[in-house]
Amino acid sequence: AALVIGEYLVLLIPALAGWSTRLAVLVAVLFALLQLKGVSLSGKVQEVTSLAKAVAFIALVAACFLVKGSEPIKATIVPEHSLAIAIVLALQSVIFTFDGWTGIIYFSEEVKNPAREVPRSLILSVVFIAAIYLAVNAALLHVASPAELAGATLAVGVAAGKVFGALGDPVIRWLTVLSMLAAINAFHLMASRILFGMSRDGLSFKAGARVNRGGTPAAALLVSAAAAVAFILTGTFEEVIAVLSFFFVANYAVSFLSLLVLRRREPEAERPFRVPLYPYLTVFTLLVSLAFLAGSIVSDPRHSLLALGALLASAPIFFLRKWIR
Repeated sequence: AALVIGEYLVLLIPALAGWSTRLAVLVAVLFALLQLKGVSLSGKVQEVTSLAKAVAFIALVAACFLVKGSEPIKATIVPEHSLAIAIVLALQSVIFTFDGWTGIIYFSEEVKNPAREVPRSLILSVVFIAAIYLAVNAALLHVASPAELAGATLAVGVAAGKVFGALGDPVIRWLTVLSMLAAINAFHLMASRILFGMSRDGLSFKAGARVNRGGTPAAALLVSAAAAVAFILTGTFEEVIAVLSFFFVANYAVSFLSLLVLRRREPEAERPFRVPLYPYLTVFTLLVSLAFLAGSIVSDPRHSLLALGALLASAPIFFLRKWIR
């Protein structure tokens, strides 16, 4: 998210040329410092930026459908193996768009009535994100042809140019910056809670389990922010997202597998929310996740193996901490 902001700000403000990476680092650090003030302030920032983002996207979709549409799309026949690889590569970016739907789980014990609100948030998040995402894509294809969109570095900018003229591209880039600001704030909130939970369970450093007067796990936040800065310094947005998409789906797969194991191991545990069509739906989503991971390794072995290597490298640390505990 910070990489996108850095790249777009350089395009929007030519005087910042050459500062893309530094701007990305600056934004990531500033939001971390903002959250050190406390969860009340960071929560309000999240609400305002998320609402502004949703309203802006809805306005864009409405504007696109108010103008004359492009020519009807003609079907193209491609080899099956090429289509499969294309779908996997496309999903790498789409997963990043959808991944925030699980955000509520990181704050489960900070939510009032979690038994009701957590599943409600998960379900509604998927519905709203899917609706906005599909509406934006439908709007793009209404005003521009697939050929025009395929050759563009910013597909939404092409559509906005047809609607708003010369102002279209900068308007969309500013909208993207706003969208990514909301994402950075949310990701800082989530990442710090992961380290906080691990520290409290004795699987990370002790200081990570402490919270400051504002309710923020300060040490965990600073460490996770440092990790974000390290990722920013490693490469471009495309490289980082290709690695992270593998992590996202691997995390899903482990979660689905854990659900199957825990329900068998702890049948009497309190479960206020039941998974529909269990275990069939869970097994199906697990198989889809594993198929995506296999497809990623085949279609993009370099980034997939980098992600897998980083994941395996963390295993000795985990087992060492577990042994020490």
